[in-house]
Amino acid sequence: MIECAKNMHWEGFLAVLDDRMVWTTHRYALGDPTDGGKARVPTLKEKQADGSVCNAVMNADKARVLKKVFFLRPVEAEAVADEDEYAPPKFR
Repeated sequence: MIECAKNMHWEGFLAVLDDRMVWTTHRYALGDPTDGGKARVPTLKEKQADGSVCNAVMNADKARVLKKVFFLRPVEAEAVADEDEYAPPKFR
């Protein structure tokens, strides 16, 4: 159905073609094919500890950078000291 709708739209566009639109149509017809709107993560820049910048181009590198940014490492919980005094609970 999508391909049929695309063809109908293109044929309708060509049917109302005028002198002004001929070069635009030429550019559409000869243009590079697109990826169909597929989502793509662009190249990511990661700042290293020494201050340099590393580009993450491959998917595995991008995944590592995104994991590092969005999923922080857990912080070690501090042990509760036994000598601290706490007020008695107000409720059961």
